Amino acid sequence: MVLDTDEVLDRFKAKGAVLMRADITSANPPAESLLDSLGNTGHAIPFLAVFPADRPDEPRTLEDFNPFNPGDYRSRLFKILDECPDPPKVQTAQVRRRSEYE
Repeated sequence: MVLDTDEVLDRFKAKGAVLMRADITSANPPAESLLDSLGNTGHAIPFLAVFPADRPDEPRTLEDFNPFNPGDYRSRLFKILDECPDPPKVQTAQVRRRSEYE
């Protein structure tokens, strides 16, 4: 599927995203409950939800797209990802003993 392309995975990685999949091909009450809470009560697939780190209670959803056609989802998906904050930068500090300053 096009969601597994290097381009898409790199965009998720740049945002520090953790990718999870919910398989509802058989009974999966937790996944079905999540879909219901996101407004996907008919459990239409494919369905994608992005939970931004700065507003995890305001997920952005993407539905009604053809996962086998990159042009059908790419611009909408990348727009959602662009609206999410970048991950915090890891900073390192050099630590010296006090005796090194004297």
